[in-house]
Amino acid sequence: MNLLFIFTGGTIASTKQEGLVRIDPFKKGMLLEAYREKYPEENDITYHEWKPCYMHSENHDGESIRLVAESVVQAVTAKEGYDGVIVFHGTDTLAYTAAACAYVVGNSCRPVVFVSANFPLEDPRSNGLDNFHGAVCFLRQSVQERKRGKGEHTEGKCQEYELLEGEQQEAGCQECGLLEDGHQEARQSKEENYKGVFVSYRNGGEPCRIYRATRIQAYRPFSDVLRSTFGSFVGTITEKSGRSGDSGCGFSIFHPNKSSSFEELPDEIAPLSIEGMSAQSPVLRLPCYPGMVYPDSAALKKQGIRAVLMDSYHSGTINTKSKASCRFYQDMFQIGIPLYVAGINGEAAYESTEKFARYGIHPLLRLAPVAAYMKLWLGISSGLSPEEFLEKPLAGDRFTINDRAGH
Repeated sequence: MNLLFIFTGGTIASTKQEGLVRIDPFKKGMLLEAYREKYPEENDITYHEWKPCYMHSENHDGESIRLVAESVVQAVTAKEGYDGVIVFHGTDTLAYTAAACAYVVGNSCRPVVFVSANFPLEDPRSNGLDNFHGAVCFLRQSVQERKRGKGEHTEGKCQEYELLEGEQQEAGCQECGLLEDGHQEARQSKEENYKGVFVSYRNGGEPCRIYRATRIQAYRPFSDVLRSTFGSFVGTITEKSGRSGDSGCGFSIFHPNKSSSFEELPDEIAPLSIEGMSAQSPVLRLPCYPGMVYPDSAALKKQGIRAVLMDSYHSGTINTKSKASCRFYQDMFQIGIPLYVAGINGEAAYESTEKFARYGIHPLLRLAPVAAYMKLWLGISSGLSPEEFLEKPLAGDRFTINDRAGH
């Protein structure tokens, strides 16, 4: 399996020295060595590496994000024909860079997976190795699905069949209802499910999971838990033990999330351009909190702000009663800066949202706030009007939900 590794820094590339976590240029070697030692049977990787930037992710701005995104675009179109790309990134701003990369390649490219760590690799609490291993397993499965889609032979038994034991094997695989003979050849290709940009991450007490990059939420203070919109995820990594002697390591498998309650909407627009992205965003993002002081609308115009994005409370609401908030909304409408609200789930709305239409406020249903911010930034920087792209599905950011209990 021929992969491209894009190193950008972050905790996964850091070491704690003299009480501070510092970037360590030799850390990538430690990660690869740890992987080979723990998963000797899965060491089927050849790779090239790029390093467009190398920093702690809290220091990212538009210029460094553009460098990473340009590298991803170059990687998925490279003549070398990489089977997949792994981007090593810090956790603080991973959601932002991953969403930007997703929007500039869409869901038609070979898979790109972001990998990070909650603690430096030498810390026993670190999930960095697990996240890297999850990315490799996912990419390996994508190669198998791509071969099946082309009608090529793939070695070994179907991974779904391989998990079954005893009576379950006698009954046949639930995936297609067939027994071992002819099982693998009969499976339909699911290559489309492995295209686009993803994030591999293991939360504490859970298996490693694969997520769509455009559904990742920003990390909360005091927490290293990765959250996605409505808890949605693409699939889970399972390790089957007993295949590597006393090591306890095994043949690891990616299981797609087959919940029927989740339906991803296909891309309706072409990927956005990264060319116009500069260090500072033309989008002002505002949190909601009681007694907030709203910015001066005239000053925003002078600063080149082209849109305002507000993160709603968990109920999908913002203050529409105070004099300060209403004056701000009116001023924005009058000077022609559109105002959007993200974090709205599309269920029963509260009465305070009745004023949205009066003030020209645009609610963004089921679009992750980070994704909405990056989509606005990229689109506006490319000279597009938000009406041309913002609410049209791209890179798996929009979906329908029939029953959230399925997640």
